[in-house]
Amino acid sequence: MVAERLRSMVVEHTAEGIALLQPPASTRVHLKSSRHQQYIQQANFVLEQLRSGGVQLPKALYILRKMNSYAFEELLLTCCHERGWDIEHNFKYSNDGGLDGRVTIAGRLYLIQAKRYRGYINPKHVHDFHKVIHQEKAYGGFFVHSGRTEELANQLLREYGIGLLSGQSLVDFVLGQSLKVVG
Repeated sequence: MVAERLRSMVVEHTAEGIALLQPPASTRVHLKSSRHQQYIQQANFVLEQLRSGGVQLPKALYILRKMNSYAFEELLLTCCHERGWDIEHNFKYSNDGGLDGRVTIAGRLYLIQAKRYRGYINPKHVHDFHKVIHQEKAYGGFFVHSGRTEELANQLLREYGIGLLSGQSLVDFVLGQSLKVVG
């Protein structure tokens, strides 16, 4: 049923065939492909589902873990945009060099790495993201994931000064609650 609703949001049957629905007007960066538009629409559908009320932590994480990984990235960027942060998309989902988006907060550039995990995060991903932050000369970064964080990954995040959004903090962020940005 969810897949059918997503399909109905993305395409429209016309006399000439199938036409892609356009996303609502937005101040976000203009997108270059219908694929990006589809992922944004899927992200908006999941946001609507999570924000409809009554969704608690375990179910919210289950929903986030089940969604398309690219739509998960778009969901996070949408949440950043809703906070008034300037966002910049990557126009490539795979082979993106470990960078899923850029946000500017109070004039400072932060990078986003989104991982839609079911299990534990890989500490190597944290280390690689730290390298990208330095290469891009960003002020900082947010490692956002839907899985579990083991102690070595937590140590690396603290050592590198990378913000972590997972578990309850991820769900709170998606639901629109405030996020403290240090720095």
